Order: sequence, then C-alpha cells, then structure tokens
Amino acid sequence: MKTRWMLVVWLLLCSVTSYAVVTVDNMMAEQLPGTKLVTISYDISSDITNAVSVSLLAYDGGDEVLLSSLTGDVGSDIATGIDRSIVWDAGADWNGSSSEGLTFWVIAADEDGSTPSPVPGMVVIPSGTQSGIDPDYGAFSLTSTNSLYMDQSEVTLDMWNSVYQWAIANGYDFDNQGIAVTNGHPITAVSWHDSVKWCNARSEMEGLTPSYTVDGIPYRTGTDRPDWDLGAEGYRLPTSEEWEYAARAGASTRFPQGDALTHDDANYFSSSSLGYDQSATRGFHPDTGMDWPLTLPAGSFAPNHYGLYEIIGNVWEWCWDTDVGGTNRIFRGGSWLHGADQARCGNSFADLPVNSSIYIGIRTVRNAGTSVSGSATTLVDARDYTLAVISDIASTVPDEGLYIYAWGSSVECSAEASVNISGTVYILKGWTGSGSIAASGTTSSTGLIPLTETASTIVWHWLPDNDDDDLPNDWELVYSGTTTGMVASGDSDGDGYSNQEEFWLGTDPTNAISNIDLAISATTNGTVLLSCQTAVGCSYRIQYRESLLVGDWRDLQSFTGSGAIVEVEDSTDVSSRAYRLLVESTIAETYIWQPSVDSDGDELPNDWEAAYFGTATSAYPNEDPDHDGYTNLEELWLGSSPIDPDSNLDFSVAGDAGGTVTISCWTASDRLYFIEYSDSLYPIDWKLLAGFVGNGKLQSYEDSAATGCRFYRIRVDLPPEVNP
Repeated sequence: MKTRWMLVVWLLLCSVTSYAVVTVDNMMAEQLPGTKLVTISYDISSDITNAVSVSLLAYDGGDEVLLSSLTGDVGSDIATGIDRSIVWDAGADWNGSSSEGLTFWVIAADEDGSTPSPVPGMVVIPSGTQSGIDPDYGAFSLTSTNSLYMDQSEVTLDMWNSVYQWAIANGYDFDNQGIAVTNGHPITAVSWHDSVKWCNARSEMEGLTPSYTVDGIPYRTGTDRPDWDLGAEGYRLPTSEEWEYAARAGASTRFPQGDALTHDDANYFSSSSLGYDQSATRGFHPDTGMDWPLTLPAGSFAPNHYGLYEIIGNVWEWCWDTDVGGTNRIFRGGSWLHGADQARCGNSFADLPVNSSIYIGIRTVRNAGTSVSGSATTLVDARDYTLAVISDIASTVPDEGLYIYAWGSSVECSAEASVNISGTVYILKGWTGSGSIAASGTTSSTGLIPLTETASTIVWHWLPDNDDDDLPNDWELVYSGTTTGMVASGDSDGDGYSNQEEFWLGTDPTNAISNIDLAISATTNGTVLLSCQTAVGCSYRIQYRESLLVGDWRDLQSFTGSGAIVEVEDSTDVSSRAYRLLVESTIAETYIWQPSVDSDGDELPNDWEAAYFGTATSAYPNEDPDHDGYTNLEELWLGSSPIDPDSNLDFSVAGDAGGTVTISCWTASDRLYFIEYSDSLYPIDWKLLAGFVGNGKLQSYEDSAATGCRFYRIRVDLPPEVNP
C-alpha cells in the first residue's frame, strides 16, 4: 500500500459569504511544431470584476507536471475577455519528456475578495465540461455548472459525531447513529435520509443556509422526500454527475488513476477474474485487519488530480439522484467488500433511501466561487530529435555532424551531384538512411521529411568517377590504364557483358572467360551441382523455385565472394527446379537467370511438358494440338493450356456512352501484360497504355482518353527469369 497521506484537520467555519461567478470557456492547448513551446488559449469572464487571477495546472496520466516557465495571461490581475493565452516552455521545465496526452487546467478566481476562503478539509472541484471515451462505458460528457467544494475524504467517524451530537441537541432525528472502526475511518451504516439530514445539520451548525427543505422548512426529521434549494450555500450530497466529474478529474480511463487497479491504489476485494484487476494480493485488502467494516483510514491512498482521497473503494458514497424508477437513491465508487468492476468511474448502484449498510458512507459538497474550464489535452513532446549526417568520402560535403531539432520539425537533406576533392571527382550515388529518413534513395535531395523518430541518420554515398560513367576511377585504372579509359556500355572482352555489368558482377572486363554464368550439372547420385566464378567484395545468393509456373523464389544458399569458383550442391528432389543467382555489389545488384531444365532442347521446360503431355519430351514447340491458333511455345508464353482450345489470350474491348473503353482479358500468374494502342492503322504507331502482372483472373483496364478510331493489342511476356 502507498504511504498514508496527512489529512488537513477538519475545522468548523462559521461564515456566510457571497461570491463572484468566474467562467473560463473555449480552452485549447497545442504545441507549436518545431519548438518546445505549448500555447494554452482561453476566454474568461466574471459577473462582478474585470480582473481575475489565473493559474495553470498540468497532468500526465496520474502525475502532476510542475509548470514554472510560463508567460502570457497567467498570474494576478488578468483582464477578463476573449483570446487570452499562456505559453509554457516545456523545454525548460520538462526537457526530454513526452506524452501523447498532457491535460491542462486553467483555474481562475476573482480578485476583489468575494471568493470564499478555502474551506479546511475540502478541495475545489472546478466547473466546466469533461468528455471522452471510457474503455467500458463508451463516450461520456459531464458538466459541473458550479465550481464545488468537496470533502477531501469520505466523512469519518469523528467528523460525523461532531455534527451528529449537535444535531440531536437541536431538533434533528436519525434512523441510524452510524458505524465505523474508529476515528479517522469512514462512517458507514447510515441511510440516504440520515445523510441529507446530517448535511443540513452541518450547514446550520456553521451558519449556512441548509440545502434541503420540506414545505420550505429545513429538513430535520422523518423520512419525507425533501426538496433541494439550488441557491443555498450549505452542505449537500453531490449529484451522480458531479460525483463522476470529480472522480475522473478530466481522465477518460477506467479508474481515476488509469485503466488497471491494484491494492496500491484502493481498498477493494481483488479477484483474478478481471483482467484489469492487476493486484499482487487477492481478496480483502491485506492492511485492513480483522475489525469490520474492513475500511482503511482516510488518506490511505494517493489522491486523484483534484486531491480527493479514496474517491473509489473503501466505502460507497451516497448521491442526491434517484435511479430510473425514481424510488431508489444512487451511490457510487465501490467499497472494501466489492470488486474492481464496482470501483470503475462509470459504475453506479442504487438502493432505497431508508436502507443502510456497512459498506455505504458519504462525502459532501458545497457551491464554491472559483471556476475552471473543461480540460484541454494535447500531445507534448520536449525530446530532442537528432539527425546525424555522414558522408562516406573524406570530405564535409555536405556538412557532416549531429543536428538537433524539436518535435514537429521537417528537414530536407541535400548534396551536390558531384564534388572535386584534390583532383578526384566524386559522383553522388544516393544515400541510405534510418529513423525518419527513407531506407535509401538515388537523388541528391531527400525532399521535405517530417522528423517522426527521435534519432535519424543519413549517409551520403559517393563514387570516385572522373568521367561520370558509373565506373570508379581505380577500377578503370586497373583495366584500362586511365581513370577515363573505358565506356560503361561497351563490351571490351566480347563476352556478352558490358563493362558496367562486369564492374557490378566483379568480373574482368578484359577477359572473356571471366563471367558470372551459373553452371548447373547433375551428379551421379541424383543431386544438382551449381557453380559460379566469384569476386572479392561481392555477396552471392543462389535461389530456386519448384516450377516455372507456380511458386516463389526461395533461398538455397548465400556466400561471400572469394575470387575463386564456388560450388553449391542441391541434394533435394530437383527434377523440375529452376535456379537463379543474385549478385550484390557495393554499387548495384543484378540477377543472372537460369531457365528450368529442358532435356530435349525444344524451349519447352520439362515440368511444363510433363504437366500437359505426360513426359518431358513429348511436345513440339511449333505444333498446335488443340487447334486454337496458338502453338505450344506460344501457349507456354501466354500461360494458357496447349490442349484446351478455349484456353487462350482472347480479350474484349467495350465502350460506353461516356467515351470510356474497357479492355479485359483472362490472365495467367507470373506473366507480364502490356496493353498498347494506336490511333491509326495507317501508319500504325503502337504506344504503351498500361502494364500489369497476371494473377490467374480476369483483369480489366479503362481507357478514358479513347477516340473513335483507337486500336488495341495485348502483348504478353514471361518474366525474364523464366524465359526459356
């Protein structure tokens, strides 16, 4: 259990006073992006004075945030009017902290002395409106028209007895004297009638106008249904809405302090059957002892935001209202005997006003003369957002270093396309990033990037390349003798790979037998041996798929180049597997494709021939066995069946009155489809309209720019990795 809190000694205050009505409206809070400053705006008015005192409070969940760096309309002698504002420097008071929802309260009091003095043992519950969404009870909206004084704690035995004895001697009667463990513990076993009479007696004892009357006479005896004098300044029971307003203190959570409850927070009966009951101890509170009722002294737990102790748990608290039937009176807050579900802010029960119980007590309120707006909640982030800028050449281009920004900042990182350092030209190849920066890019500017992560990094990558041909100086120097001696698109050794591809792959551009071809051969024990020449500094990944027609590429083995030939054995059943080799260098990546096995060399893969004709050597590429106008090789490319005449690429073209043309066709998985058009057949000029990947279903595309004489065609390609 938390350390017990010291209660203010309860004293009698014998005075009658009037007070001003101060109201605060239209309160808003917002952090200014790119800064650590929070602006709280509000309107303020008073029915008596033109100057008021204003203070500001803030809460982060259950914790108060201390505010000292405030400027603007805060403090004494603040003129009433609209568009008042307070600026809080969160960087000075709360640096390094953040909250998704910091709740601010503006408290205003009149300056002319007509506001009542603080009442010992009571706290101010500011007027206003609270709204939110409770996790169990949904949306709520609560209004307290008047600011209230409310007892800090439930009425204790000693408080009850001091008024009870005066009341008995001054014409009051009660059905119950009340029960409690001892002084300092809450009074229990008092009926609703007993409670409202006690409120009247307390008022009269202090010289205040009683709140409850019967036929205009203060309610002192019997069990009649009293009237409530709304203008009286005396003590009374809170309404059910006022009770919840005070208990929540601006929170939308299940309980005043959060969405979970433990014996560190309240005196209740703990059970593991409720997920939000997270107490380490179960059953009755372990500190209550053996004396019934099993209450704990007032001030045993931390107060809520308004300074109310045991607003949940310990004992239920009678309220003024009746239930839906209009007979029973409501009580709220839960007790030592009931579970966490009964202690929820949105929960209530009711009983006959003549009944009493050892788990029901009271807490009283009085109208007060200070006001506060409804809460205003906003994100506040006083953390530093850092951006590390790094260049992988020995230069501060762009300026390297660690830059610090505030929440809401946006940055644009940029660099020159090329720089000359001591005679060497470096070409910018892009960047890699982390945090808020994109993972990679190839341009010289990132564009405007909101900093959403507290730590971000961008590394600019450069290539020493005097002739800007994507071939590094040192690489060209090795193979041509100068830093500008090779053409990237040329093929110096005539092996089918351009000089740029040789650079990517790590092969020798002047040696025709130095290439990256993936060799595939069968072994005598039924496995497949794959081999390729490797280069130091490159990463290699061999992948496979079970068929050219279905399935995704999967990794078989990864390795780092050593400058020698590397062999990889695939010992799985590989009768129809296709393979490919992925090569990654520090500059780029490329794929080398190996088609599926084609034993008879007819460009029809074994698995495809076996699927439709039973064996891997039974089909002929130029034959048309289903007589649909497409050869076997064309059917392979189109993804259609070579033995079904209804399986083909036929597509439809349909127009509507609005001038839109819809082009539709059945598609096959793993095929690339290109819709092309020409506005004339004489001369014909095919242009690309759209492209997409097949999915095995009917796909359509709308041409909204169609003309009356537009012609269409569909071109189908196999992805390059499966081209036989």
